[in-house]
Amino acid sequence: MCAQTPGTKTNCCNDVVCPEDDPPVCGSDGVTYPNTCDLSFASCNNPERNITLVSDGACPGQPVSQIPQVAA
Repeated sequence: MCAQTPGTKTNCCNDVVCPEDDPPVCGSDGVTYPNTCDLSFASCNNPERNITLVSDGACPGQPVSQIPQVAA
């Protein structure tokens, strides 16, 4: 998902388009993501937050977040 060339910053997930029909998942940041792809996208673009998968399905009491899709 991420690529880094020597002497440059990491370029993460900029050309990923996530499927819309996968089930939601709960991230370690307490956010419900539409699917694991969107969680990975958020984690990759926010490395300081170290977001990981906590469980399948929505986080308790949290709606599914709206992750902007990046067109291919």
